[in-house]
Amino acid sequence: MSSIYNFPDQTRELTSNLRTITFPFDISLCEMVIQFKLKKGFNVPENASLGYEWKTSDNSISIISSTEINLNPKIVSATIGDYGYDLLIKFPSGVTKKYMEGSQKVISKISTI
Repeated sequence: MSSIYNFPDQTRELTSNLRTITFPFDISLCEMVIQFKLKKGFNVPENASLGYEWKTSDNSISIISSTEINLNPKIVSATIGDYGYDLLIKFPSGVTKKYMEGSQKVISKISTI
């Protein structure tokens, strides 16, 4: 069973904060992806389009120790709305598991020039 964590709101077109996630097991040789997809109501439809993501394959997720990763800062340009996400881990054995899931709101800037 995956854990649930709801990320704080993210302002559209601004850089996300660096986030560190700690695991209770060795993730040294794992591949990971965390994808945020736009919700409809309370759910994320199976065919929901990808809003934004972090992944080890493009170094937007950095494995910093045998039990920790960083979600590196990036500009989030997704449509304003509520997003659901899950963090998938592919272990060296080939097994893929969902480690955590939750939501995040992408909000608009209050002021513009």
